[in-house]
Amino acid sequence: MIRSYYIIVLFLILFVTCNEGNTTNVDIRDEKHVVIKYVAVLLFIFFLLYSNISNSLMATVLFCRRQDNPYSQAFVLIALQLFISNFASFIPQIVVVLPEILQNQNSTNVNQTAWINKSFSTFNTFSIFAVLHFSLLLTWNRFVAFVLPKYNAFFESTRKRERHK
Repeated sequence: MIRSYYIIVLFLILFVTCNEGNTTNVDIRDEKHVVIKYVAVLLFIFFLLYSNISNSLMATVLFCRRQDNPYSQAFVLIALQLFISNFASFIPQIVVVLPEILQNQNSTNVNQTAWINKSFSTFNTFSIFAVLHFSLLLTWNRFVAFVLPKYNAFFESTRKRERHK
């Protein structure tokens, strides 16, 4: 019951203090979309770091040579294709989308750049996420399986452990 009184008093105070005389006349619209540009650039840098971490872990796993190389030629080719696809998925973003985001003034061919940005951003969103997540999962799998074998038991299924008992 006391909470309802507090809420009523709060609404009464807000109504009294938030009248038209207390407001300032400031235009908060951002015509150049500076915040959106910074967020887009920060997300791009984050995904680039995400990709580089998975690529460097996979390179560590692949090129950490032992005498008993457990990798077949097919796995090495798949991993190299993942490296290439990780880097290739960022090329359209670097060449097309990122320069358009960083432009300060409006360009003269707005319709063409809007169409290009829209098509590349929708086309690449799924492929970038798919490649990044698949490569990171594959990298963690191989990293744990071959570089850190003492943690293999943590990732084994319970069915497999029950069969071996």
